Amino acid sequence: MKKICMITTVSLTLKSFVLDTAKHLHNECGYDVTLICNNDEEFAKSLPEYIHYIPVKMARGVNLSGFGAIKKFKKIFKREKFDIVQYSTPNASLYASIAAKKAKVPVRLYCQWGIRYVGLGGVARKIFKFLEKQVCKNSTHVRAVSPLNMEFAIKEGLYTQNKANVVGRGGTIGVDMQSYDINKKQEWKSEIRKRYGISDTDFVFGFAGRISADKGCTELLSSFKEISENTKNARLLVVGPCEESCGVPEELLSWARSSNAVVFTDKIDNQRMKEYYSAMDVLVHPTYREGFGMVIQEAGALGVPTITTRIPGASEVMVENESCLLVEPKNAAALKGAMLELVTDKEKAASLGDGAYKMVCECYNRPIMLAGQEKDYERLLKKDKDFERIVLSDKIISNYDFPSDTQVKCVSFDSLDKFNGNDKVVAICGSRAMAIKCEKMDLPSLKLFQLTSAGFDGVPCEAYARRGVKVANAGSVYSAPIAETVVFGILQMAKKLRKNPNNRHFKIRRGYDTITELNGKNVLIMGAGNIGTAVADRLLGFGVTIDGYDPYCAPKSQYSAILRTKDQLKAQLYKYDYIVSTLPDNEATRGFINKELFACMKKTAVIINVGRKAVFNNGDFYYALKKKQIGGAVLDMFEKLPNPITNKFRRCKNVIVLPGVSAISREVNGRLKDHMYNNVSAMLDGRAVSNVINEVK
Repeated sequence: MKKICMITTVSLTLKSFVLDTAKHLHNECGYDVTLICNNDEEFAKSLPEYIHYIPVKMARGVNLSGFGAIKKFKKIFKREKFDIVQYSTPNASLYASIAAKKAKVPVRLYCQWGIRYVGLGGVARKIFKFLEKQVCKNSTHVRAVSPLNMEFAIKEGLYTQNKANVVGRGGTIGVDMQSYDINKKQEWKSEIRKRYGISDTDFVFGFAGRISADKGCTELLSSFKEISENTKNARLLVVGPCEESCGVPEELLSWARSSNAVVFTDKIDNQRMKEYYSAMDVLVHPTYREGFGMVIQEAGALGVPTITTRIPGASEVMVENESCLLVEPKNAAALKGAMLELVTDKEKAASLGDGAYKMVCECYNRPIMLAGQEKDYERLLKKDKDFERIVLSDKIISNYDFPSDTQVKCVSFDSLDKFNGNDKVVAICGSRAMAIKCEKMDLPSLKLFQLTSAGFDGVPCEAYARRGVKVANAGSVYSAPIAETVVFGILQMAKKLRKNPNNRHFKIRRGYDTITELNGKNVLIMGAGNIGTAVADRLLGFGVTIDGYDPYCAPKSQYSAILRTKDQLKAQLYKYDYIVSTLPDNEATRGFINKELFACMKKTAVIINVGRKAVFNNGDFYYALKKKQIGGAVLDMFEKLPNPITNKFRRCKNVIVLPGVSAISREVNGRLKDHMYNNVSAMLDGRAVSNVINEVK
């Protein structure tokens, strides 16, 4: 029987976030589970017989008594010989991680439900960051509370990719949907509203948590104060205690306490929070920092949408505009705007509430969360030799829903070598360079190479096919940011923004005869695939006529015509005002756009290149720009990125050079991870893989 120890500083944390997991692991997996926290006799009596309990004194805050706690932990760990020691909350994690490492516990699991030093400054930040780093260093594995919190921690140097993971979408144990029974919502709603004198027709904004500045209460109260002056049926239900020296301006608190539109409940038992969420139309959660927003999940379980801040944790619980609205932290104007949007559009608020309920049912229902944790523990208890399949990736990819016999390892181009000859590697996610390298390696069980790029120039797809290995690209993952960059570049050229970078000189340099409209212009998109079509979708709204050039793609509604041959292209080039290249680099396209084609273009034609630079004959392209045979160019792709300062195209006055960022956005990261996960998961389960670019017989 495997032995697991779970530790937090106080019993309330164990009861709220750990106990259900402990029960599940014993009942479903047969694990022997021990809980440790500060002494709490009532909590000890409430535990089932099969859960062991050991009290260890841990003073809260920085305290020299921690040395005694470390000594006692070490003694317990050596005696009990646990297979896993799991710890969370700051003091318990620090003491237990040191002792577990000294006692040589094989799996030391840090549940990083928050990062203590975020929000601190000066010496305090340095001290608590050092302590956080020590906990991570002492741990063999880290489970971050959300993907963005994990990315932040990796960037901060707290731990490496190989040490960390996120279970599910994030969070701890999710919501007990049997307790948060949406069928009782109306009953609870009527009871709470009647108790506090809130009418059925009032629109109630709710807040759940301690009243403090870092929870965004200053912005919440100031926004609601303005809203209540003009919206008579708006009410604010504040559920939680008010801290001393909470940081919220006293005049705001005084106004709120004297206002008939604001209701303060003080602290409420957690078991009754479902009744208070039911009384709300919208939960407002304008926090500055957050783990994963349990209140957002709980409100969503009752069909209550949330307005929260665009920060790691809080912004990841729901999906923007589907189950929540997001605003910037510390921005009262943005918060007020979002609150007004929902109080004046009750249908949208209801729709977001439906989306929130669906999200909780699909992602945060407690049995789903516990099943994910069960799989995670199975993996943690296995040694490398026990896994039957390995997935290698150069990006962070969650493995919570992969079969428990599958291990995910983060690799780089250089570290691939140590897997040469490994017969357990079944899938690799990586760059084109990695794909070229892996084809020459001995990987007898490899079934899928998932590219992290849309382009596959130079990738030996046919060689992979002969080995029975599917190669898939990133599909349309990058289409949106690249298409937006194209529109940005076209507008820069049309409106002559480069010549008028400073409004101070605008009156004397207007140049009315050179600034043009897009309406009525002709656009050619060379490469009518995912990216080209995304460009077309965005340009159609400007009233342009769009043609495509692509020898292979099927007809598409976005294009008035699709040219197939070079002769057709030469015959039509004279009419295009803007020519967008999304072409890949291959034998057929290399040097394709040369002086022969430049000679066919308008003298005012502007080229926008977000495809491969090798498509252009470099000398011919520079000559056409320098001699003004064409109107100009917007260039985002070069042989070297970032392009060197010595690049001659940078010196052309009719050229806008971008720093190779057209494919980059915050949203792309999430889409790429989802795409990688979905394809690898499909391969492991024997389902069809999407965006396969080679034919495997």
